[in-house]
Amino acid sequence: MRIKSNWILAFVAAVSVMSPARSLCDQKPRTLYYEVKLTCPSGNLGMRKMYVKGDCFAWVSETKGILKPITLIKNKDGAFLIDPKGRWAGQYPKGSDRESPMVFLPGPTGDVKTFLTLQKAVKSGKEKVVAYGHKTPKLCDIYSYKEKTTGHTCKLWVDQKTTLPVKLVILTARRSDERTATYVAYKPGYPVDDSVFVVSDKLMVRPMPTLDRNAKPVHQTNRKPRPKPQIGYKSQPEQPGADTNSEPK
Repeated sequence: MRIKSNWILAFVAAVSVMSPARSLCDQKPRTLYYEVKLTCPSGNLGMRKMYVKGDCFAWVSETKGILKPITLIKNKDGAFLIDPKGRWAGQYPKGSDRESPMVFLPGPTGDVKTFLTLQKAVKSGKEKVVAYGHKTPKLCDIYSYKEKTTGHTCKLWVDQKTTLPVKLVILTARRSDERTATYVAYKPGYPVDDSVFVVSDKLMVRPMPTLDRNAKPVHQTNRKPRPKPQIGYKSQPEQPGADTNSEPK
């Protein structure tokens, strides 16, 4: 698995302008705000922020080397990738995996114990970990699970005293593809305003392309073999009546 930091793709022509969204989230939903520092074996990948309110969420990716953050909003109208320059919003097809917060980070989005139970997580050990912004190590329980939505194999370090997540590691076949999310903040019940999930009516809405992940590259099947050049011969057009069997002078 390779977690990509940039999701901007080519789009087709614009089809509509979205009207202001109303009643985007449930009346009394669960809320959550968390922030993580994302790293890989080669270095720092930047910060990630998640705002959750009921079935709505907003994912903000502040990637190293990119001046403006990339934002994805999921509300009752669908999932939208917001142009960092504020010109358009790309709407994903209905049923896209971008409608799940697990795609962005396969960790808890509410009560941690409930999440671990649903994932059928197995307690695999204990370890003292220095949490972000702290100097004293915290004793953590380590849980292993295979996240159901994405299929990612993960390890989650949970503080024994607060039962809040401290660190999440997404395991892969190649270690160079592994990602580690260190929790900077994890705040259940955080007051998340509905305005976070509004796609501005000033943005032109464009459909995101539907990608067929099982499609085979065309160039590998339809390309004709190139004829091999004859060493020592010059490529010249034939003349009418010429003897094609004679050696060139």
